[in-house]
Amino acid sequence: MPRRGQSSADVVPSRLNEGWTVYLERRLQAAAHGAAYRDFSAIIGWAALEQAVRGFGEEHEFTKLVVDLKGKDPDDAFSTVPYEKGYTFLSALEQLLGADKWDAFIPHVRLAVPPPPPLRTTRNKGH
Repeated sequence: MPRRGQSSADVVPSRLNEGWTVYLERRLQAAAHGAAYRDFSAIIGWAALEQAVRGFGEEHEFTKLVVDLKGKDPDDAFSTVPYEKGYTFLSALEQLLGADKWDAFIPHVRLAVPPPPPLRTTRNKGH
């Protein structure tokens, strides 16, 4: 999975990363508190997603999971959309494949995405 500290060139995988973050967080919630806790969190997330989509407008660029930010301020795109759309996508895959197959797949995602170069203080000194 992509990591923090990425440039705007990495916005597509980082938006999907937000979905992974929420998905794994809710899996942990289910393990600690039961499946109903995860389900309730997903209901709250879905309501927030609907509100964000209404706020932007259904066809707005920022409501897409993969957004074209050319000429746009990435801060304007910040919302619950990538978190909840990403979660919904990953949760749908889990349901489609079944938990056993999906759980076997998850560790391989991290191996498929190379880590970004380490952040160095000296690299940022001139900014």
